[in-house]
Amino acid sequence: MEDRVESYIRKLYCCENHDSFLEQCKSTPYYLNDLIRLTASLCSESEISNLEDNPCITIMYSYPDFIDGAFHVYFRSILNISKVADVFFIYHEFEVDNKTPNRFTPSLDGFGQIPYTHAQYELECSVVQFLEQLGLYGLRFAELDEVVPFLSMPIKTIFGPQMTVQNALFRDLYGFAESVNASMAEMMTCPVCGEEFLTEEYETLDNGNPACPACVQEEQEKMDKQNH
Repeated sequence: MEDRVESYIRKLYCCENHDSFLEQCKSTPYYLNDLIRLTASLCSESEISNLEDNPCITIMYSYPDFIDGAFHVYFRSILNISKVADVFFIYHEFEVDNKTPNRFTPSLDGFGQIPYTHAQYELECSVVQFLEQLGLYGLRFAELDEVVPFLSMPIKTIFGPQMTVQNALFRDLYGFAESVNASMAEMMTCPVCGEEFLTEEYETLDNGNPACPACVQEEQEKMDKQNH
């Protein structure tokens, strides 16, 4: 683990700096508007979420779809910036319409930190250069998954049994902000239908992934029909 990353975590949790955590969750980075202007010409659309009462800001960048006959591909880039530490990470996604006759899901998708297109690459280069010039440190997936040995998970969650760097610096698993504003329920997006729902209501698909109750029920009904 990078020394600076460990330092951020110890400052937030070991020093019990809860007031600072809450204050930063409520803040908006001073450079956000400049970042949006910088990337405006590099994507077709950008959408900001988790702006208030959250330890990180998420920006989803969309690009023009690629269509060649029945072949239809959607491309996105996701940028997560921690508000409680000077760190960020960016990754890229693609989604293809599933035209298989016996398809089980409407689309095939994938994600990773290596861009799939030149457009994603150019946006990543601009974002990384901008944020690093401000002193932020870009994290790779391997670093996000590093376990924080001196912290334990407070409750059973869908984010695994161990406190990781991503859990510590990008999520409020201890509920500091929730205790101040209990009405702000944590939401997650269903990977099947794309709709948001309360995290605490998640159920598990046959492949082990979490999803909304409606999609899990629909999957079970389809499986029951196939077995009869």
